[in-house]
Amino acid sequence: MGNEISYPLKPFMNDSNRDVFWDMSLSIINRMSAKMLLLNSDPHFFTEVFQDLKNQRDASYSLGHDVQCMPAVSSYCPLFSCPSGCSRETGSHLMIQF
Repeated sequence: MGNEISYPLKPFMNDSNRDVFWDMSLSIINRMSAKMLLLNSDPHFFTEVFQDLKNQRDASYSLGHDVQCMPAVSSYCPLFSCPSGCSRETGSHLMIQF
């Protein structure tokens, strides 16, 4: 196959978790696509979400994390974990590098 033109998947999945990865991805897309479209069409909503992300980043920095952890938008996901050993009460996190 040729070069990947989208975000590379290899760091996030292998043969043993391929179905889990795609099930989780489609679940996120199905639940969040309306909000993703709203980010593009509503400047107020974009500003609100952007500020929430900055606040989350600042809170993580104050805890000494190099990688920010955001509460996962789905139930527990075995594909993503916080390398900082984050043990927040939400139970699951997605890594987001800023």
